[in-house]
Amino acid sequence: MIRINSGAEYLLIILFVIHSLKYFYTGSSEAPNLPEFVVVGMVDDVQMFHYDSSTEKAEPTQEWMNEVTAEDPEYWEKETGNLLALKKKHVITVMVNEDKLNS
Repeated sequence: MIRINSGAEYLLIILFVIHSLKYFYTGSSEAPNLPEFVVVGMVDDVQMFHYDSSTEKAEPTQEWMNEVTAEDPEYWEKETGNLLALKKKHVITVMVNEDKLNS
């Protein structure tokens, strides 16, 4: 909110900022040279973090993400744990679907 005083008159300006937050989850099965599971987080169409099953680590891709998460030093370890659990669910889902398709 911005107030500009011009004598006895005030001009009140209210600013609204809209951002977008998107997550992309990609899974593959038996694809050579591709991680089995990848997650990418985006803010305003700019990648902010990346996780893949090859490294098994969630990592920031923007310096400002380090600043935002600095108050919680274990943030990336917790995020990695959450994504590892999600990857395990993906693997189970793929196995169940492969069994259904092959039977």
